[in-house]
Amino acid sequence: MRKNMDVYATAGLILITLIINVIAYPHLPDKVGIHMQSGEIDSYLSKAGFVALLPGIQIIASVITKLTRKSTVTLILLNVIALGLDAFLIFKNI
Repeated sequence: MRKNMDVYATAGLILITLIINVIAYPHLPDKVGIHMQSGEIDSYLSKAGFVALLPGIQIIASVITKLTRKSTVTLILLNVIALGLDAFLIFKNI
């Protein structure tokens, strides 16, 4: 059980990100800002694309991190940072 704890933690963080995005979906504008420069949003993505973007990046990055045998701390930290970025983007767009 302890051996796979990093996998469970990673899956949980990805699931939390996806749930937050689904809950925020009705409140997001049709075009969600995903990049800012000088305090102004300069890149946009559709709502549906945004909901899948960060969880998708988390999955790909987690698989790469796991395959390259990086530490569990790296794997968890990567997903916590992605979750924080997701929350920040939702906050800036609502």
